Amino acid sequence: MCSNRWYIGEIECIGQGIGSKALELFLDIFVFPNFDAVFVDPDTANIAALRTYNKVGFKMINQMCDGEVRLMIKENRKKISIKTAS
Repeated sequence: MCSNRWYIGEIECIGQGIGSKALELFLDIFVFPNFDAVFVDPDTANIAALRTYNKVGFKMINQMCDGEVRLMIKENRKKISIKTAS
């Protein structure tokens, strides 16, 4: 399993779909040839990040009682299946 941090720093680039496309390419080229899954622990206040991870196919696997997302995972769809939170 791999952990990943992803940042887009230029404000004019946010909201154009660049992050999700770049993240999908990065995962397909560099992560999934070597790992079964990747997880992220997004800042729950970062709505754009949560939207991007959901769009790319990450699923919540751990949520605290206050409703904040703590861990999200994306499986290598060609290799394994990991049980995620409903």
